[in-house]
Amino acid sequence: MSDEERQRQLDTLLEQQAALAVKLDLMLESRQRDEEARAREEAAQERAHARAVGRIDRLERVAKLMVRAGLRAQRGMREQDSRISTLVDSQLHTEEIARLNNEAIGKLSESTRQNTAALNEVREIAHRNSATVGELAEATRRNSAAIGQLAEIVRGLAERRNGNGGGSGAS
Repeated sequence: MSDEERQRQLDTLLEQQAALAVKLDLMLESRQRDEEARAREEAAQERAHARAVGRIDRLERVAKLMVRAGLRAQRGMREQDSRISTLVDSQLHTEEIARLNNEAIGKLSESTRQNTAALNEVREIAHRNSATVGELAEATRRNSAAIGQLAEIVRGLAERRNGNGGGSGAS
């Protein structure tokens, strides 16, 4: 092998080595770009993951708030049901009292009607008694006058008897 052939082989090897070095540099650059892209992608994924975790945390907080609000609403509804039940019981009691009052008013009305009828009867009796009392008063006045006349007659007789000295009885 001659120097020229060796030189050619050496040049070929150097060209191949240079070509390999260029390919290696290109591959390293490509790999570095890939790693940078992967790093950007990982950073983007981490940011997306962080956003997703943040969203999940917010959703958890919202869910907890909704559960609390639901429990408060349920408690409020129970309290409202209790108040409504109390109002219904009170209304039923009031209606029973009203029914009893209506019965009592009916009985009172009947009693008032009977009392009014009895009072009218008493007035009629009082009116008749008034007339009778008037008649009795007139009879009493006449009797008093008659008794007065009788007393005068008795007095006159007594005087005559006492005045004649008892002779009047002999005549």
